[in-house]
Amino acid sequence: MGNRGNIRLIYENKKEIYFYTHWEGSRLESIIAEALNRKERWHDPPYLARIIFCTLVLNNLDGSTGYGIDTGECDPENPTVTINLWKQTVDSLSYSDYISRYNSQKIEMETRTPQFTEGYQQGWDAHKRAVKDTLQTMKESKIK
Repeated sequence: MGNRGNIRLIYENKKEIYFYTHWEGSRLESIIAEALNRKERWHDPPYLARIIFCTLVLNNLDGSTGYGIDTGECDPENPTVTINLWKQTVDSLSYSDYISRYNSQKIEMETRTPQFTEGYQQGWDAHKRAVKDTLQTMKESKIK
């Protein structure tokens, strides 16, 4: 029992990965539209993949069940959504057309609570600081 669904990501080299959700399969369209609506990193597949996955798991960042990443489709109950990161399409629609279609259907995007948005931003800021510190440490160790 659940509400399972998959997001299939296709890369330039034809390799694929799948993001799996156990409980939000019927919400995949809104999750993807929310991630793409940020209009960030559309030309950078690894980062866009991370943005999509983070949007998918936003309400369960520290959980150990409910979501996964695999090289194949996992237990689908809802239609799998295909994102071609190289061609910049979702189910054969351009990213912009996908967002427009989603908005024109008047499917109400779910809003995140301010605590989640704030917590997500704080986590992202902490991640950026950690990366900056790591790079600085690596740079300093090469200088010595």
